[in-house]
Amino acid sequence: MGYLLVVEAYRDPAPRDLATTPSEPLVVEASPTDAGAARTFLLLQVFAVPPVVAAVCAATFSPEVGLVALVISAALCFAWFRRKKSTTFTFSVHERTLTVRSGRHVETVVLLEDLLTVELDTETIRRVQESGSAIPAVRFAEASAGPEVDQSRVVLVTREQKVPLGESRTAHMHATEALGKIRVFLRKRGWVPLDERDERDERDERDERDES
Repeated sequence: MGYLLVVEAYRDPAPRDLATTPSEPLVVEASPTDAGAARTFLLLQVFAVPPVVAAVCAATFSPEVGLVALVISAALCFAWFRRKKSTTFTFSVHERTLTVRSGRHVETVVLLEDLLTVELDTETIRRVQESGSAIPAVRFAEASAGPEVDQSRVVLVTREQKVPLGESRTAHMHATEALGKIRVFLRKRGWVPLDERDERDERDERDERDES
């Protein structure tokens, strides 16, 4: 009884170039710095800006116009706060081109080779601490300055410009986490920061000389 032995040569799958093929997008959310600080900032807007606007309109026109201006300015302050509260950025790479979107708006489109680095833009501020009162107006009146804290936002540095992610900064720890996710995402798709490119070119040249 004979046996037939079939030997199939093993072949590694062809490597896929993640920088030139469509990739799963990365979603990064820029959240507010702190719920308490954001609430205090909203109270500051509502109790400071609308009364001034209403007083000017009442003195210029009539008390009725001042009342309407008070309501409208308070609504606009609240709408502005809601719009600034959270922003989500989506990163995608295709054909070695990075596209960053915020909703339907395209923040930037840049070649991976033209993206020099991704860094943090940091500033130190003092938070406003609320008092323990249950009345919002009293909490606002008795608010005090807290300790110094760092707030940051992620910035994409290209050959032509710096592109900050968001208008406002967020908690430093949150921004650092977002920075790490973005850099890992880009590295997996072939991106190399500018300060590492010279070292990589030197290694490639040494490898070529060793092979020859």
